[in-house]
Amino acid sequence: VLVAAGALVIEEVPRSAGSGLDLRGTLLLTGLLIAGMVAIGRIEDIGRGWLSIVWIVAAVGVTVGCGWAYLRHARRDPDAVVPLRLLRGKYLGTVNLMNVLYGAAVLGCSALIPHYAQLRYGIDPLASGALLTVRAVLTICASLAAVALLRRLGHKPLLLVGMGAVIAGLVATAVAPIGMGPNLWLVLAAGVLGIGTGLAAPSSNNMGMHLMPENAPAMSALRRTFRQTGSIIAVSVTTAVTAASTQPATANAIAFVVLALIMTVGTVVAGRIPNQRGRW
Repeated sequence: VLVAAGALVIEEVPRSAGSGLDLRGTLLLTGLLIAGMVAIGRIEDIGRGWLSIVWIVAAVGVTVGCGWAYLRHARRDPDAVVPLRLLRGKYLGTVNLMNVLYGAAVLGCSALIPHYAQLRYGIDPLASGALLTVRAVLTICASLAAVALLRRLGHKPLLLVGMGAVIAGLVATAVAPIGMGPNLWLVLAAGVLGIGTGLAAPSSNNMGMHLMPENAPAMSALRRTFRQTGSIIAVSVTTAVTAASTQPATANAIAFVVLALIMTVGTVVAGRIPNQRGRW
């Protein structure tokens, strides 16, 4: 159905004369991302022998080397696969930083909630996984409302309110239940997270593209890359700390508070980005 609908409604846009594939830049960025993910993913192996440390040091070395080589390449080639102007142009550095923080807090917590529910409260796996269903349903509902309000309000008010709700949901997840059982408490916390995510997601998805509409595809790709980077860091560090802790449930709860603080920083950063209204 999607393929048929796409064939009917999506129009071919005029193609501009490009400079071809930036193979060197693509290979350097690929090496940077893969080595970076390996380094982050092996954080939890620290303390398991010298070989694990060698792996991490080697991966960090490759990450730094590829990053330095790509920056040097991008300064010389104006048609690099990711031009430097998209990384540090006016407000773009702020947007990229916010996406890393957003990915750590919003995407990172998604992977951690079911594990936390089982670890701290002994909730069975099916019920723990169902918390993500609650969050997803309310995210969809809130997203529909946010999309309808974007043209009238712009992205900034919805983004800030949504991120505030995410902070509240993370803190609620971390603290002990008040006046109810842990199942219902976590359902409510997941619901607040879902509403916050639904309000913030459409706004954060569009704000970078509106800064440079002529580079909307590249901005969209960068947004996802930076968010996934933040998510990988958050999940890897949290699982490493939890595994090393003598009180893993407490360590996991503290991790949610840290994610709330990270989201608070992200909200302050987002407040510096100019609002866009009426051009959607």
